[in-house]
Amino acid sequence: MADWDDLADDLADDTTKQAFAILDIIQANCQSDAVNVLAKVLNAENIKAADIKRTREELRPALAKWAKVAVEFGLPSSIVRLRLKPYVAPTCWLPPSFHEANFEAAWQFQEIYQEMLDQDRTGVRLRMLDPYLEPIIALFHGCIIDTPGEERYANDYTIFGEVEHDLVLFGDTLFIVVELTDRVTEAYNNCVAHLLLEFLSTTDIEQYVLQESLRVYGLMTDLMTFHFYSYDLKNKQFNVDEKFVVDHSRERFCYDMISVTNKIFSILLNGYVEALGYWVPIKISKCTASQNDSEADKIVRPKARKRPDRFSTPIENWTQALSLAQQSHAKFQLPFSDLDSLEGNATEGIRLLTESVQLLPRESSFSGESDPFTAEELNAMAKQSVRNWHETLLTRLS
Repeated sequence: MADWDDLADDLADDTTKQAFAILDIIQANCQSDAVNVLAKVLNAENIKAADIKRTREELRPALAKWAKVAVEFGLPSSIVRLRLKPYVAPTCWLPPSFHEANFEAAWQFQEIYQEMLDQDRTGVRLRMLDPYLEPIIALFHGCIIDTPGEERYANDYTIFGEVEHDLVLFGDTLFIVVELTDRVTEAYNNCVAHLLLEFLSTTDIEQYVLQESLRVYGLMTDLMTFHFYSYDLKNKQFNVDEKFVVDHSRERFCYDMISVTNKIFSILLNGYVEALGYWVPIKISKCTASQNDSEADKIVRPKARKRPDRFSTPIENWTQALSLAQQSHAKFQLPFSDLDSLEGNATEGIRLLTESVQLLPRESSFSGESDPFTAEELNAMAKQSVRNWHETLLTRLS
C-alpha cells in the first residue's frame, strides 16, 4: 500500500488542479484513503472550499462523463449537439396574495444578503431562491421536504453527488436544483450535463420505488436565468422545459420571479398528483377485500387533526388524497378574467391541497403536539404561544 502521508506531503507542493488529477488515479483503488490525502493537502495549503468547488467545475468532469454514458440513451456524446423534446407541466396560478408575501420576503432578503449584482457564484447567490422555494414547499405540509447537503445515492453516473436543493416526495427525489456557475459555452454545457447526470444518478437505483413510472424534474439556475428540464423514467427520455430570464435590479427581480414561482409550484403539484396516481392503483391491487374491511375503522377523515404514520396509512386515505389533489390541480388551472376570480380559484386550490396532504404521512418525523394545517390555525397557535411566554415572564417579574 502506498504511504499516503508522504503522498499528501508531495501533493501539497502542487496546485489544486494537479492534486485532483493525481487523486483521480488513486481514488479508484482506495476511496477512503484518497479522501484522507485530499483533506491533508487542503489543510496544509489552507485551500478554501470555494476554491475546491471552482476547480472541480473548471475540470468539466460532467462533460467527460456524459460522453461515456450518452450512447446508452442513443444521444450525442456532445452536449452541444443535444436536441431534447419539450415537456411542459400544466401551468398552475397561485393567488396574488401568495406572491405579495413572497415579494416582501425577497425584498427583505436582499437587505440582508445584498443586491444580486453584489453576489458571486461562490457566495450566497442561490440563497435568493429560498424565500420563493420555502413557501411553495410549505404548501405540502411535510409531504415534500428539501434535503440539501445530504449524501445522495452514488452510481456510475454520479459526478459530484451533491445538488443545491433535493426535494423529496414519498421517499424519492422529485425536483433537484443545480447551480449554473457560468454562462460561457463550455461551463454552461458542463452544467447541463451535470443536471442530466444527476437525473440518472438519482433514478438508476434499485431503491428508487417510482422506477419506470414517473418523471423527475430539475432546474439549472444562476438566479438570472432559469432552465427547467425533466427526465421520464418510463421511457428513459430527457426533456427540455421552459426557460425564464429575470432582471437583476431589485424591484424587477421580485416582479419577474412571480413567473418562476408559478412554474416551480406547477412542477411540484403536477409531480404530487402523478405520484398519487401511480401509488393508489398499486395499493388497491395489493389490498384484499378482507384487508379493506379491517382497515375501514381506521380511516382518517379530512377534518382529523392527527396525520397517519407512513406505515399505517389506510388505502382509503390514499384514494381520497388523490381525488382532492386532482380537484386542487384543476382549480389552479381555471381561466380567470380578473384578479378576484384568480384569488378565489387559487385559494380554493390551496384548501383542497391542504385537505389532500393531511390524509398522508409526512416525509419526515413530527414532534409537535398539534398540527395546524391552515394559516389561521398556525396564526392562532403562534399568538397563544407568544402570549403564554410573556405571561410566564410577567409572573416571574412580579
